Amino acid sequence: MEKEFVFIKEKFAENLKQYKKHLRVFEKIDNYEIGYSSAYIDFFPYQAIMNGFKPATLHKNKPASNKNDNFIENRIKDNDIYYSYNGLRKEWGTEFYFTDEQNNKTRLYYTDSNEDDQMLLSQLYYKTMAGTLVEKVYCYMYDPDMEEETFYVFEYQYDNGNINKIIRHNYFYEDQVMTFDEKKLKIKK
Repeated sequence: MEKEFVFIKEKFAENLKQYKKHLRVFEKIDNYEIGYSSAYIDFFPYQAIMNGFKPATLHKNKPASNKNDNFIENRIKDNDIYYSYNGLRKEWGTEFYFTDEQNNKTRLYYTDSNEDDQMLLSQLYYKTMAGTLVEKVYCYMYDPDMEEETFYVFEYQYDNGNINKIIRHNYFYEDQVMTFDEKKLKIKK
């Protein structure tokens, strides 16, 4: 896992202060659709559930609610989300999505830094694909205020094209195995 850790940290360092560069590129994309959600849409299967949340869903219309309620605006092109941000203030969270030549996908999550009021990368997710199936998801998070980093890898295993096991390999902690029984996620230590 050391090789993957170095790869992801390098990718993180390359993008740490690239918010304005990415924003300029993504704001120029035209002919897109907009979808709204109450939270960021899962980047990989069972992401919200594994974090103890209900998965967010896309809606065509902006939520009719209190003007101070949080919502996420998702820009969609060719049926893929490529850019998402907090609809009240982009500084509260902005995501950019990239796909490379091998169809692997990267999600960069930027938030406002408390120190110098600059948007900094705080989370990087890198998803490797085997055709349409997710093979692995590499997750790296860094909190500059606490000087804490987290790195883990989700490894997906399938039975007849259906996910039957997800193994969470933790770089700093003990691994977890998640299995599926009748569409329910079970976590074993």
